[in-house]
Amino acid sequence: MVIFLKELVSIVLATYKPNEDFLVRQLKSLNAQTYRNIELIVCDDSADNKEYKKIFKIVKENITNFPFSVYKKIWVVIKRLKYYLL
Repeated sequence: MVIFLKELVSIVLATYKPNEDFLVRQLKSLNAQTYRNIELIVCDDSADNKEYKKIFKIVKENITNFPFSVYKKIWVVIKRLKYYLL
């Protein structure tokens, strides 16, 4: 059975001082998804301003098929989602 979703799927990618190569591989895999009603939310609890800018740049370079947001704290993300699974 094939299910055609029209709902927005929010993918939350929680990181803590991520390995850059691994993060790029994750992002490229997400960017290759065929379902297009996706938003990516990246949050890194370790992020100071320098780390935040680095993560934002990596995400911006690798996510081109759907919108994304980058946050420093996960609680900011959780309070805006309708449903979530941790």
